[in-house]
Amino acid sequence: MGKQLELIPRRWTWLRGVAVVLTSTLVLGGCGARGTADQHVALASPEASRFAGGPIAVHFVLRFTEDGESLKTTIDVLAAGPRKVRVKVVGPEIGRIVEVWDGARLLEHDQDSVFPYTIYEAPSEHPDELAGIQELMIGDPTTSPNPLCKHAERLTGARPVLGRTTIRYRCQPRNDNLLGNTILVDRSTGLLLRSGPLHASRVDTSPTVTPDTFSTQAPAGAKVDIIAAKHPTRSKPSNQEAPPFRLQLLDGGTVSSAELDGRPYVLAFFSSDLYFDHGELCPRCVAALLQVQHLSHQGNAPTVLAVQNGARGKPGFPLVPPGLRLRVANDPDTALQHAYGLTHEVGFAFVGSDETIRAVIDLPASSNEISDALSTLD
Repeated sequence: MGKQLELIPRRWTWLRGVAVVLTSTLVLGGCGARGTADQHVALASPEASRFAGGPIAVHFVLRFTEDGESLKTTIDVLAAGPRKVRVKVVGPEIGRIVEVWDGARLLEHDQDSVFPYTIYEAPSEHPDELAGIQELMIGDPTTSPNPLCKHAERLTGARPVLGRTTIRYRCQPRNDNLLGNTILVDRSTGLLLRSGPLHASRVDTSPTVTPDTFSTQAPAGAKVDIIAAKHPTRSKPSNQEAPPFRLQLLDGGTVSSAELDGRPYVLAFFSSDLYFDHGELCPRCVAALLQVQHLSHQGNAPTVLAVQNGARGKPGFPLVPPGLRLRVANDPDTALQHAYGLTHEVGFAFVGSDETIRAVIDLPASSNEISDALSTLD
């Protein structure tokens, strides 16, 4: 395996990660993986405006036993209304993860990751990452669907939690990898207070808040991975300039964006850790790459550059899909892919002759999708 797996931080939807630890301990099945929210849920929903109270901090402690060892996970949530939320999670399998949502950008800090800091400039485009915030700042799930509580039904008989008035909801259908299907939400702030074994153990209505508490700026000099906003397919130029690049070619030498000035081109990104022999991780990825190659006349009209993300593989054996005859460059840190807002195992960026981004596709696209994107080029 190459370096690409190391580039994927341990920042799966962390509440689901906690649930995995608990359920596996209780022999309910499941394995650790990055969670994926079923749909994007905007935190700034119309209903969220009524949860605009002052700052509040909630502390959770989860205790469990694994292989005879007593373990615990702590979760600290600090919120100042629905658009300023900070979450810190510390525990086994997860390590220490901090997420900060400022209403526009999402900052994630994981000291054990290759990139300790990751900034999502358009977190709504990455619902699996934003879900870590959404699963705590729930609001009213009957009017704003939430990845933790879908198809919610408001119930009667809610009990106070640590002196806070709550609203009780039933979530359907029940998902075994979540912590519970009946939840208690703080009525005045919209924060989760109880879900299955996840119980708030302390509430502070006067927490310390500084100018840096909800900052999504990484410290000066820190190693940062910036996931830019995507640019959807459109029939006219987006006027967003394509990011410049200079990359090493797998067969020697370099290639740069300056060499392509004045003509349209396509960047076909793919992970070096895909299992190309059988496509176990991404069944349609190789087919999409070969479709781009075919529809561009073997990468000549327009010019297509394949960009391998992550390590090249074993020395002398770069992991390149069979049948791919395009020029292949290597981007070991995935910086160029992320500059286009792309994060999938395979993705494509279409750049016009005026050096503006005409389309991006962050998935193994179909032939029709690729043809439509190619038609936006000059």
